[in-house]
Formats: sequence, C-alpha cells, structure tokens
Amino acid sequence: MKRVIFILMFALALFSCKSYKPASGNPYYKPLKEFKGDTLAYFNYNFKEHKDFYIGKKFFVLFNDVENNPKVTPASYYIKEIKRKIISGTYVYTEPEKYRRAFSALPLEERVKKARYYDDIYVYFDEDNTIDAEEYYNVCWKEKRAESKDDDDFSSKLADCIFDCVIKDIGISHTDMRPVQYRH
Repeated sequence: MKRVIFILMFALALFSCKSYKPASGNPYYKPLKEFKGDTLAYFNYNFKEHKDFYIGKKFFVLFNDVENNPKVTPASYYIKEIKRKIISGTYVYTEPEKYRRAFSALPLEERVKKARYYDDIYVYFDEDNTIDAEEYYNVCWKEKRAESKDDDDFSSKLADCIFDCVIKDIGISHTDMRPVQYRH
C-alpha cells in the first residue's frame, strides 16, 4: 500500500512540476509567476523581446498567451489613400481583479497619490489584414454589448472581433496614471 501511495505522489509531483507551455507553442514564453507579478517585465520579455514569434500571426495567437484575463482597447485611424478608417492596432492589458477592487476601495485622496501604472502591449496590425473601423464599432461593438453580462465579458468578446487581424509589430507602454503633481 505504501508503495502505491509513493508512486501516486511521485506521479503527481512529476506532473505538477511540468513547466507551463502556452497554447501558441512559443518556445521563449515564461509565465507571469516567474516575474513575481511584474507585468511590465512579463510583457517586455514575452511580447517585446520575442515579438518575432508573433509577427505575421493572427492576433488570437498572442491574445491567448496573455495571462490574467486580458482585455483589449482597439485603436483606429483614417487611411487617406483608401479613404476609410481601419482598426490599426489594439492595446492589450491585464489587471488582476483583486488589485482593481482593492484600489477602488481606497479613499479618493489615497488613490490620487498611490503609484499606479498601466502596462499595455500595443499590437500593430498589417493594414491588408485588419477590419474596417466602422464595421467594428457599428456591428461588432453593438452586438457584443448586447450579448454581454458585464464589462469584463464585453471586453473579452470585443477581442473576438479582431482575432483574425494579422500582427505587424508589437510595442510595450508603461504609463504612470497619477496626476503630474504626485509623480516623483
């Protein structure tokens, strides 16, 4: 009996120590826990330093690799030559719900002074492989809003609309959200 328990515990330990591999198969990928919660370092290493893995692939490949319930904010611009607005890229961000709730619970005066940064992955899309901005905002936005139960659900459904856009480049931004007078 002891031998069976030992074998089961050994098998459990072996499988639980198996390293995390993202769905994309990115051989350079390191999980967020290896960065001890430092989202900026996680984004820089996985998505900026190793952006060549993602360039030329569809957006869903990168999106599915981002941990902690990623959200998107698409950006559009007008192209004069083709006389239309397109989704040129998107900001991908993540913030654990417990941090967002804890920050919201602080009094306003403390929230203004507390250091708070937004770390984003900016994904630029290939202009030939993206979607029309009017279609995105008029069709996708309205449909996804009607289907959604809450803001988090809405954000993840918006990502579905740009999943087939092809990645052209990737950048990272780190923004201090405090008013200027409270920055050191």
